[in-house]
Amino acid sequence: MKIPLRRLRRQAFGSLVMRPLPLAADKFGVSLIHERLRPRAVTPSIYHRLTHEAIFVIKGRATMRLDGKRVSVKAGDTLLIPPGMEHAIVTGREGVEALSLFSPAMDPRRPDVHPAQGGMKIKAKRKRRL
Repeated sequence: MKIPLRRLRRQAFGSLVMRPLPLAADKFGVSLIHERLRPRAVTPSIYHRLTHEAIFVIKGRATMRLDGKRVSVKAGDTLLIPPGMEHAIVTGREGVEALSLFSPAMDPRRPDVHPAQGGMKIKAKRKRRL
């Protein structure tokens, strides 16, 4: 079954736009979400108590914060985030587009998404104009 991305239900959280992709969560036990983050955006630092997350970067570049360490990612990169790992994203000029796979599947009524206790603060780098 082919479904155009624009026809899928959207959820926006600040600069982050998410579209859950149709997948039999009850059959496979995973959730697949298309995510798009606009240029020069910063997400809050979060963690998942029980859920593993695999992020495959489709387009663009970003800097991820994983338990306080900076990691640069670009199209073609894959990140594996275990439960309990704090993570956040800062995009540059181009923004970023990715697919996130969650296991076990996210319950849309009670998603396993929690604000990071440490409250990691991430600032987008801005170039000074001369």
